[in-house]
Amino acid sequence: MDTDQNNDFTDNAPMKPYKDGYQIGYFGTDDPATEVVEKTPFVVEIRKDVPMDPAGGDWIGKKADFVNIGLVESSHGTHVAGITAAHGLFGGKMNGAAPARRSSPRARAPGPAAAPTPPSPRA
Repeated sequence: MDTDQNNDFTDNAPMKPYKDGYQIGYFGTDDPATEVVEKTPFVVEIRKDVPMDPAGGDWIGKKADFVNIGLVESSHGTHVAGITAAHGLFGGKMNGAAPARRSSPRARAPGPAAAPTPPSPRA
């Protein structure tokens, strides 16, 4: 993977599939001077001998190998929830549309339900 995005694969260490060592790579770099994490985590998955029959045509009866790049699935939902429920972000300079509220059960990961947060007073 060209994780430093310099169009040169030879200066990056090869990555193994996640199941073979739990390696996590990152696209981009984080700037510690900001409160936002700019780098994006990813993992590598290799799928061998995948039947290509669903593609139809000349692919019927053939198999192919694929390399998949796995990104965090909940990024968009987390982003939206953060915008909505942000409270005192960037050193207190920014609040979301509903500061300090919990997201709806549809917008959070499955698991035990948390107690609802009481409404916060408006300033």
